Amino acid sequence: MDFELIGTILVIVGLAAYAVFHFVRDARQERINDTLPVKAVMARVKSNNPIRLRARPDKRCFITFETEKGDMEFAVSRQKYAALYMNLLKTGDTGNLSYQGTRYIGFVKEP
Repeated sequence: MDFELIGTILVIVGLAAYAVFHFVRDARQERINDTLPVKAVMARVKSNNPIRLRARPDKRCFITFETEKGDMEFAVSRQKYAALYMNLLKTGDTGNLSYQGTRYIGFVKEP
């Protein structure tokens, strides 16, 4: 067998294993989140930076909130981020953060 073919096969197998691992991990986290209660806490928007999109096209943005218990970072879809941005969510805004495990539910700014 040609070494180039073996190398190609190993790369393909490695990429497939990586994809399966992430799929299983994400599915497991979703199941865990589904069993947890929705919580609401007072929070301040610490970071609302779409630059954290990373180079991958995974269509997620990250928003960091500061709470009494420490910082909480949530991955949100670009669509949800755009809706938040249109509601003029800014760094420093305070309000009521709702979440379920590692899942972002919503943020209502204080008037």
